[in-house]
Amino acid sequence: MRTTRSTLRPFGVPLVLVLFTSLVLLALPGSARPAQDGGPDLSHVLRMCLVGNAQAERMQHHGWLETRLQVALPEDAISFRNLGFSADEVDIAQRTQGFGTQDEHLMRCGADTILAMFGFNESFAGPEGLGAFRAKLRAWVEHVQSQDFDGSLPFDSAKVVLVGSIPFEDLGNDTVDVDAMNARIRAVNQVIAEVADATDVEFLDVYGPMAERYEAIDEPLTINGIHLTDRGNLELANLVDLDELPVVDPDDPKVQEVRALVLEKNLLWFNRYRATDGYNVYGGRSSLEYGGQTNYEVLQRELHVLDALCHNLDRDIWRVKGVVDIPADVQVPEQIEVRTNKPGAGPEGTHVFQTGEDAIADMTLSPGMEVVCFADEQQFPELVNPVQMAFDTQGRLWVACWRTYPHWKPGDPMNDKLIVLEDTDGDGRADTCTTFADDLHNPTGFEFWMGGVIVANCPDILFLEDTDGDGKADKKERWLQGLSSADTHHGANSFAIGPDGALYFQEGVFHQSQIESIYGPIRNTNACVWRFHPRTWKVERYIPYGFANPHGHVFDRWGHDFVTDGTGNQNYDALAFSGHLEAPLKHANYFTFFPQRSRPAAATEILSSPAFPADQQGDYLIANVIGFQGIFQYEMLDEGSGFGAQETTPLVHSEDPNFRPVDIEVGPDGAVYFLDWHNPLIGHMQHHLRDPSRDQAHGRIYRIHHKDTPLIQPKAIAGQPIAEVVALLADPSDRVRLRARIELSGRDASEVLSAATAWMAGLDRAAPGFEHALLEGLWLQSQFDVLDRSALDTLLKAKEFRARAAAVRVVRHMRHRLVDAELLLRVAATDEHPRVRLEAVVGLSHVPTATAAEGALAVLQFTMDKFLDYALAETMRGLEPYWKPALSSGAPFADANPEGQAYALRSLDTQSLRGVHASSARDREVLSRHGLSSDDYLDAAASLGARRGRSTAAELLAVIDRIDKTAPMHADHLIGDLFGALADMESEPAAGDLTGLDYLSKRGQRAATRRFALAAHLRADGDAEAAWQAALTNVTALTSLLEALPHLKSNTIGETLYPRVQQLLDTPPAELAATLGTRPQVTGRYVRIELPGRARTLTLAEVEIYSAGVNVARKGKAAQSDTNWGGVASRATDGNRSGEWAANGQTHTNEDRPEPFWEIDLGEELAIDRIEIWNRTDADWGARLEGYTLRVMDGERSTVLRLDGQPAPAPRSVHTLTPPAVRVRQAAAAGLLHLGVQHEQAVATLVAKLGDPELGSTIARLLAGLDANAWPADQAVEVAGRLQRALRSRPAESFEGPTGRTLLALADSVLGVIPRDQALALYTLRRRLGPQVIVMGTVPDRMLFDKAEATVVAGRPVELVFTNSDIMPHNWVLTEPGALADVGRAAEAMSADPDADKKAYVPNHQGVLVSSGLLQPALTQTVTFIAPATPGDYPYVCTFPGHWVRMNGVLHVVKHLGDATSLPTDVAQAATTSRPFVRDWSFADLWLDLDAVTVREPANGRMIFEAASCIRCHAVDGVGANTGPVLADVIGKRERADLLRQILEPSREIHEGYASEILLTKNGLLHAGRVIEESAFEILMQDDPYAEDLLVLTPDEIDERTTSAISLMPEGLLNTFTKDEILDLLAYLESLVKD
Repeated sequence: MRTTRSTLRPFGVPLVLVLFTSLVLLALPGSARPAQDGGPDLSHVLRMCLVGNAQAERMQHHGWLETRLQVALPEDAISFRNLGFSADEVDIAQRTQGFGTQDEHLMRCGADTILAMFGFNESFAGPEGLGAFRAKLRAWVEHVQSQDFDGSLPFDSAKVVLVGSIPFEDLGNDTVDVDAMNARIRAVNQVIAEVADATDVEFLDVYGPMAERYEAIDEPLTINGIHLTDRGNLELANLVDLDELPVVDPDDPKVQEVRALVLEKNLLWFNRYRATDGYNVYGGRSSLEYGGQTNYEVLQRELHVLDALCHNLDRDIWRVKGVVDIPADVQVPEQIEVRTNKPGAGPEGTHVFQTGEDAIADMTLSPGMEVVCFADEQQFPELVNPVQMAFDTQGRLWVACWRTYPHWKPGDPMNDKLIVLEDTDGDGRADTCTTFADDLHNPTGFEFWMGGVIVANCPDILFLEDTDGDGKADKKERWLQGLSSADTHHGANSFAIGPDGALYFQEGVFHQSQIESIYGPIRNTNACVWRFHPRTWKVERYIPYGFANPHGHVFDRWGHDFVTDGTGNQNYDALAFSGHLEAPLKHANYFTFFPQRSRPAAATEILSSPAFPADQQGDYLIANVIGFQGIFQYEMLDEGSGFGAQETTPLVHSEDPNFRPVDIEVGPDGAVYFLDWHNPLIGHMQHHLRDPSRDQAHGRIYRIHHKDTPLIQPKAIAGQPIAEVVALLADPSDRVRLRARIELSGRDASEVLSAATAWMAGLDRAAPGFEHALLEGLWLQSQFDVLDRSALDTLLKAKEFRARAAAVRVVRHMRHRLVDAELLLRVAATDEHPRVRLEAVVGLSHVPTATAAEGALAVLQFTMDKFLDYALAETMRGLEPYWKPALSSGAPFADANPEGQAYALRSLDTQSLRGVHASSARDREVLSRHGLSSDDYLDAAASLGARRGRSTAAELLAVIDRIDKTAPMHADHLIGDLFGALADMESEPAAGDLTGLDYLSKRGQRAATRRFALAAHLRADGDAEAAWQAALTNVTALTSLLEALPHLKSNTIGETLYPRVQQLLDTPPAELAATLGTRPQVTGRYVRIELPGRARTLTLAEVEIYSAGVNVARKGKAAQSDTNWGGVASRATDGNRSGEWAANGQTHTNEDRPEPFWEIDLGEELAIDRIEIWNRTDADWGARLEGYTLRVMDGERSTVLRLDGQPAPAPRSVHTLTPPAVRVRQAAAAGLLHLGVQHEQAVATLVAKLGDPELGSTIARLLAGLDANAWPADQAVEVAGRLQRALRSRPAESFEGPTGRTLLALADSVLGVIPRDQALALYTLRRRLGPQVIVMGTVPDRMLFDKAEATVVAGRPVELVFTNSDIMPHNWVLTEPGALADVGRAAEAMSADPDADKKAYVPNHQGVLVSSGLLQPALTQTVTFIAPATPGDYPYVCTFPGHWVRMNGVLHVVKHLGDATSLPTDVAQAATTSRPFVRDWSFADLWLDLDAVTVREPANGRMIFEAASCIRCHAVDGVGANTGPVLADVIGKRERADLLRQILEPSREIHEGYASEILLTKNGLLHAGRVIEESAFEILMQDDPYAEDLLVLTPDEIDERTTSAISLMPEGLLNTFTKDEILDLLAYLESLVKD
């Protein structure tokens, strides 16, 4: 919403009162509103809705409150709907996309009475949160009172009843401070009572009466202290004071009959209100269309069916209770029949299936294996859509069968099952099948624990128990609520009990889960691995990560776990990304521990069985269901602190298209069992959810084992003496030990712990397996939330590093039982083995202290690897709120760990870094960071130099030398910044500094270093003649000087050198005539890299081929001999130079094949300047390129150049092919244009050389990059004439390659400069030849595009050839009109994003239309797009941090070419485009002239004030805006020099009250600007400093809020003004104070 200052509403009026001005949902299907859609008049019905948290949600599953109301009011027709939702708060309701608002659901129900249960989740904010809760609750009540949910006329607001929270019941869980918990609950209840009184609504206080019931009744009334059991809800229902209505008697037959109908109705309503697969029912995938049918239309009809069924059950309830004059039943709509988009080969499109036995013939097994069909649907019809399986402690196989997949359809039975299969005669095939539970829904996972079964029942997790021994579940309790059901395919799955006794499960993208726990609400969006400890009821986000759809989670023998993202079959070593992050933060950009070769995957298993050969023990098994349909097998490898894996022969795969292995488990007999989902359709998105080809009749289970290794006799576990079961913890099989722990979980805790203690004490310390056995005992204790400190201490010092690592993980999970947990973790961080250190780093992420961060940094004293690097970065990110303030405050932090301190400083943003107390470490960090001001660099260099006894300049040169040698990221950018600081020094360089510059200009390893140093040396020395003579000693020296000219910035030297550079275009210097030689130019179309030999593998990172300064490989077509691992040939030309396979940019052929090759077709024969080959850098894969052959071929594929036996690039090889004489001439052409003197003459000289065969392409590219203002009119006309002749004479196909595209770009560049008639004639010719071409580059060392504007025709193709000729990285981003500031600030906010570099610093913002990648120096990218259809001025910008305010321009989009001059340019942008660039002014350029300000003319300064757009933000004499501070106040407090610095560097100091804030909303939008006013109800932001209207947001929309370190005032405002004009401006500003 937006408003203007003239329409500001008074604060205190809630925003929602303004927004809700109409009742928009009167016609929603299924509404109970009276006389709707011609239905019965229900105006006499009392329509009640219950809203709130899990206390409210759980009541519908027991039904006692509604039953009491219905029975106690026999003559009243009551419609009761439960809208409760786990973990809801007054202002927080996390829902699936499209779910609908609370208002919409209340309106659909026609609510006239609303019972609200809030407070418990809000209580965790403590006393400091009570004020906010009071304001939010009151605003909510007043909003509800303002609504007309029931559509009554005249208006009659709904009755609101606020229900207080129940007390916390003490169940003996000592991890909860019950007294503190209840004190918080009483405090929020008091607030609820006060709000009720203030808003004149009812308050029901159930705290005291419920506390009395806890004392009076022997059995627990809650499952965990706060969530009521069935009996608890009965007691609560009877406690609610409803006008003294009689309580309900559960034994009364009438009560039982009514309650049965209430529960039946509630089940239907729950599946309507909480419809599973919501993302497909009403969310983002609901609009997917299959043969003309969408999910939405079909599934919405199902919701209407449920509405009708609920209405009719209301009537059934009314009939039973005796209501008279009941309206007729509602007509239940017909459901929509869906047509399949994948018919089978059988009759009428049915699919053909083999039997389970016959399907074995299509299976291919690993050598030595045999497979049998354990069970199939023919023998057991209940075995349908099996999704997960597990063996119990009796050796029986339990299977979750999902017949209703993808979710239940109204009218069908809701009969998903847990079945139990048993092989009674030991022949390897099931003989019996019984059903344990048959009323489940979406049972996507289960696990045995504590004598029962924990099972997913989307959106809940249930605990089922057989209490009477009949083999069927007779007890059902909801243990967890609030798991999202957005997509059942992504629902809670892969249940696994960890060694610690916790349940691990996971969910995927689209899910918006919020779990209400006794420790506070836990929320997550879009995928997570969860950890739930049933003993303590602790729920946590174990791995918050942006998975697509995780399926598969297993633990190895030592408790190390692995997680699989099923969608891509991406397998992760879980440890490094299992550290703690506060929601909503999530881990990002983790890497897999091996490359997969097919996808998707459904399950994983660790092969641990004596029935398999020794070389397969510990292998990793993956069930893959599409493409490769079978079970992959990988050998696990230790790799530093983590793991790697190498594929071996798959265990099994099948050619049957219906074969879908979805779960794997080693059985009690040692065989591997796997489930076959057996379905022709798999996946949600590919087919309609109700596609009839989704099979609901098949399912198989197979058993596979090695023929030469006997199966084992299953161990007796169930019912065995506790001591014997504990002894099984020493068994070599992982699954035997797990089933032993499962059995013990259901036994008496004290007896188990006593037996465990005795067993651990009796272990033989000298035995080989002692440490593992002791670890098993420690794990057993932890599952009961008990810890043996002596055993822990022993294991922390174990000889086996895996035991130490596992013990450190116990410290992490049991830290609530340890007073010295942090100390133990800090000690482990210095362990000799990297995996132990990795466990410690991750464990420390859970300790919220600055010292924990110091402890984690200790690992930097040892060798790091990629797992440690990742985990340390994430731990430091999670602990930022603790260590950053400590570091910034000047307190000692990691002082004894220089590596750690430097690491922490690197993690600070620039503003925070400036606040850190002075130290050598801080100064070193400043000098290693690009994008800072010259003052920052000079201050740091001076400080460091003073400590070391050398000058500031010498310190800067030493830093440049170090960076030049070590080449950190953005090295050239930083080198340029440091040379800029050197140039800004107020003192002249000393003799020693000149020596240093001379050294760097000749010995620097980087071209940028040599160029900058040479320019700086020449500028400081001033002897152009000596420099020129030195350059004539060899070709390299001469080209170096020519390439340094753009950085010279000296008109005097430029004038001296100009004639000499110009002469090089015609005549080579006599001194180098012999050296330059006559070698011909290499011209070719095909470039090929070959590996000679019989068994070679070709894999590389990038190939760059330069012609006329442009990397033409990006436009070529790549091919290779063959492809493996997804390493396609085009990866070598994707602009990704990274040598790491995880960066997804490397090619790969099949291994060990004869003479593999990689080749590219450039499309035409081109003069090739150089070829750069970038190699792999991970492991030793780069050695594979050793001895390669580089071949260049012409258009007839004849070899024109062959280089054999080339050494492997490390990591880059550069092959320079341009003849020396041509190189000199090309460098002279570029140098001449960029010298900065005699510009018109330089252009004329180059135009005259356009026809030169050696220089033509280079000159065309240089001229095409000229800004319109830089074209001399006569030369533009001359070029246009030449182009017209060329466009007429050359065939159209000649313009498809790089050379032709350059000519088209040159034509486009002069269109806006030449006379209109000539422009139209030229445009008519070039339009038929291809897209509009814009050649755009960067101005070296000035942070500018070389074109401030360009013009294209709306709706036509555009080809932008963008070359980064600067020494810092840049991108090119086209934005919507008016979005420049928003996009720029959004990019600034990305600086804290660890993935920003991979995202090319392009923000995810709706204002971004087109973008390039992030181009490093000397790279070129061609960006092809369609020009916007709507004419207008579209800003383009570089969004690399710190660049956007200066580096931008305007793309004029016109309807016709003739309109090009008629569109106005926005004044704010025209300030930098309507005037020619003068200089990138620095303080050093102007400070010596400041005394002259006193004699300058203020009147002239006023005109500069307006021309620079200052008046857009600052008012003077009532004219202008008030975006910025009052100038007189600011100027009066500053010295003249300080004022100048502030104008040149506006972010150096931001005036109080004028800082820009960055607001990230919960729906993902980002707004940046100045907050003008703020209240509890709304925030008014000026997000556009040039606009009158304000952005209006409510506080509850905000997810994250930070203050920007970037001023709203852009840098570079003075770069188009002369020195005299700037001095006049300063005189004018000072006159404002004098007046």
